[in-house]
Amino acid sequence: STLVEMLRASIAHKPNEVLFAIFLNAKNEVLTTKELGEGTVSQTSAFPRKIVEEALKQKATSIILAHNHPGGIAEPSEHDESITAEIKNALALVDISLQDHIILTTNEYYSFKRNNLI
Repeated sequence: STLVEMLRASIAHKPNEVLFAIFLNAKNEVLTTKELGEGTVSQTSAFPRKIVEEALKQKATSIILAHNHPGGIAEPSEHDESITAEIKNALALVDISLQDHIILTTNEYYSFKRNNLI
């Protein structure tokens, strides 16, 4: 998809894990995209509060999260699953929906939505 290609171009090649967010308005138009921090090779420092603050600042009604797996496997870790749930719940408190969380490698991707994890 166009979304996956755009995300791949932005972060798939990076040597460390990077968390990326796309902020959308009520019409699903992109308000802005932001890199929300780089983690170690094995985990992004995904701070629910930081994401919520940015979403409110952008007046977003929904967001799509993405991060890369430099190791080349697009399966979510337990940490990916738990942090996604935390972020989803934090956003829900301020009436913002988490549309998807996509994990990318250079040649594959994993969608939480498509796998019914969101």
